[in-house]
Amino acid sequence: MGLIIYYNKDELSNIIGKKGKKIKRIKKELGIEVKINENLEIEKKKCKLNDFELQNIFDALAMGFDVDTALKLRNFNYDFCKIDLKGLRESRRRVIKGRILGKEGKIKEVIEDNTDCKVKIFKNKIGVIGETENVEVAKRAIEMLIRGKSFHAVKRWLEREKTKIEENKEICDKILKEELY
Repeated sequence: MGLIIYYNKDELSNIIGKKGKKIKRIKKELGIEVKINENLEIEKKKCKLNDFELQNIFDALAMGFDVDTALKLRNFNYDFCKIDLKGLRESRRRVIKGRILGKEGKIKEVIEDNTDCKVKIFKNKIGVIGETENVEVAKRAIEMLIRGKSFHAVKRWLEREKTKIEENKEICDKILKEELY
């Protein structure tokens, strides 16, 4: 028996995709067999991923991330963070979702542009996928918005963090080049 994961109908619909395109591609890319009943049964055939990594990929798909983004989670440099809003009142959840999206999706776009991450809001959850260091920055920006920080303050903070991340990358690349030569 393989991995069994439970999802609701909306999540299963996101995983399957239109005309089954998503699930077909995932099965082919990962080398797995999938049975869908009231749950998802995954049988590893040629798949080298562990159960946690597989579940992360399927959780990302369940939230509505596209296949290419979800498959980035095969890379150990990538991470998936979920922020659950389930414990909050419905009115508070709506406010938080609105703050994270911003007018015409601008705030979400600012978070994605400054962190090079993908952000999805699905029902009572917020998902972030990107390089591990960047996911932490995106998560912190979202938490700042949840706590009521102004959009302008969060945007300024993100811009400073983006600069730090870029500087760290340059330093790492320089060190790697020196070690290789």
